[in-house]
Amino acid sequence: MNGATLRRLGVLGGITLLATTIGLLGYWRSESIVRLSQERSRQALLRGLSIALVDPLISEDLAGLESRLKQAMADPNLHGLEVRNRQGQTLAHLERPSPGAPPTTVIGAPAASEPGLIELKSTIKAGGPVGSLAMTRWSTPVEQLLLELRLQILLISLMAALVCGAAVWLVALGLQARNRQQRLALEQENQSLQQDALVDPLTGLANRRHLEQRLEQHLSAMQRGTISALALCLLDLDGFKPINDAFGHDAGDHLLQEVGKRLQTALRQSDLVARLGGDEFVLVLTSTTSTQRVERLLNRLTDRIRQPVIFRDTTVSVTASFGCALLQPEAAPRGKAELPSVAQLLRCADQAMYDAKHHGRDSWRIVTAPCSSSGGEVGLPASQHAVLGREQEGEQKQPRLHQHDAAGR
Repeated sequence: MNGATLRRLGVLGGITLLATTIGLLGYWRSESIVRLSQERSRQALLRGLSIALVDPLISEDLAGLESRLKQAMADPNLHGLEVRNRQGQTLAHLERPSPGAPPTTVIGAPAASEPGLIELKSTIKAGGPVGSLAMTRWSTPVEQLLLELRLQILLISLMAALVCGAAVWLVALGLQARNRQQRLALEQENQSLQQDALVDPLTGLANRRHLEQRLEQHLSAMQRGTISALALCLLDLDGFKPINDAFGHDAGDHLLQEVGKRLQTALRQSDLVARLGGDEFVLVLTSTTSTQRVERLLNRLTDRIRQPVIFRDTTVSVTASFGCALLQPEAAPRGKAELPSVAQLLRCADQAMYDAKHHGRDSWRIVTAPCSSSGGEVGLPASQHAVLGREQEGEQKQPRLHQHDAAGR
């Protein structure tokens, strides 16, 4: 239900409620005026007739009493008049069977009162009570019309109340649904923003913020004893800049995305792959933490990254240098098991990575955290032993670039 529909329903309900309220107020005002006028007229008739009946009532002039009652019965809406003395005995009683019919004298007990008759009584006084006067009458046409209108207005009011209630209910449902949709949209937007804040937009991997949060969680788990060891590996691509310079940033972005996929598919689901920025990636390993397992994993990863990457009509290949910091508090000497901070772990892995680059690139180095500036184990793929000497002498290894010719496609 859109906003325009809700507004129309609200306007419909408001108009219906306003019209019904005005109609009811007008009816109640008119009915009050008419009833007050009719009541005043009847009371005036009753008072005037009571005064006229004083003398014949005191003298017990029955003929005079009946004569005065007949004169009053000229009003066709009068049903009956009855005069009683102070002792409660009926002295004169006239009734007519229907409105407008001639009145007749009632002898004996009066007939049962008809439903719908208006009955008024008055005490006849002459210094003190001398008798009583009872008057019954039918409703006037105006009063009957008001009664019929009352039923119709009550029916209309009921229908209007149902319309207003339905409109209000629909508006409430619509507002509730719209609020729910807005709330869901906000929640989805917040989730998206939170996700974007933790994800590298180029590769879809975890970003630095996500990495630091995960490392903090793992360090807290190690303090609680739920994790016994941790390996943090930082890798930097060798010679990535020449690829950007030679083939453009699109080729470089494609290469970074491909490296990210290769890293992610080589690790277990419990491990984390993050991109720090540029051509630097970080691996957080909780399932592979022994030195031998990390060595085997790094050999596989260096081999995977070394495989060529095809971008459009060009094949490019790079290598990577890894630096890994192993954190094994249980293996530390007694009293030296204090855990490093996230920043210290990253610096340790970064130092090991630069040592690996210094020893020939396309290689890895593993150190134990917290680490110093020296020590650790260096690993070189077999293809690198031949070039290690040259690189240590200052020669820089270049990325391998292969251009497809037209005939080869």
